[in-house]
Amino acid sequence: MYGETLAIEDYVDEEEDDQQTNGFAQSGVKTWAQLIPLNSSLQRTDLVEPNEKYVFGKGEESDVVLPAASFSQSHLALISKKHFIIHKQEPCSAKVEDFDVILQDISSNGTLVNGKKVGKDKFRVLQPNDEISLAMNSIKVFMYVSVKSVSSSLHSDVTDKYLVSKLLGKGACGEVFLVFLEADYSKQYAMKVVDKKSFTSSVIAPSAANSGVLRNSANDVMSEVNILKRLQHVSSGSKSKA
Repeated sequence: MYGETLAIEDYVDEEEDDQQTNGFAQSGVKTWAQLIPLNSSLQRTDLVEPNEKYVFGKGEESDVVLPAASFSQSHLALISKKHFIIHKQEPCSAKVEDFDVILQDISSNGTLVNGKKVGKDKFRVLQPNDEISLAMNSIKVFMYVSVKSVSSSLHSDVTDKYLVSKLLGKGACGEVFLVFLEADYSKQYAMKVVDKKSFTSSVIAPSAANSGVLRNSANDVMSEVNILKRLQHVSSGSKSKA
């Protein structure tokens, strides 16, 4: 369920530096996928270059070890030492960003994506916000977040506080993204990115209602912000309402 509209500082930024990048690029490590924990005992996992394949399981030989303490004994017995693999599929096109992220099930008891079993030694192309479970749907471990969904043009005040996920929709004035609070990934929000070009200063022609005024683009933006702050966002399945 999405919470209230983002409670971040209200500001209308000046023109951004064209070289600004999101937090992951700034760190010097190129991330090609992220996994948000759906189990409170697990941690966020970033899949980074030059590695293009990660093995997940409870065994120490796995690249990402799922700690025994994160599961009950009955659930732990269902998890394989090497349970699933996530790897980066190189693009077929000339665009390096057009890669796929693939999950392969290598377990004895199955890996599920959104409640459906992948199948032993079979593959599934992951989509933003896919949920990964082990053996049964109730043993949820991660939600996949595509870094391709993150806009590098977003202000650092946003990317430092929120993990930006998939595009939920777009309209005449901007785009709405699903975001997660970095401090608590269980909290989801809908964030609207407003295109400043849609708010331009213009003169309203004189009429019976007014004598002609200059519209201020900053005032229009803040009016949009104030409207959004009054909204509550809820979700039902894959749909959201505002």
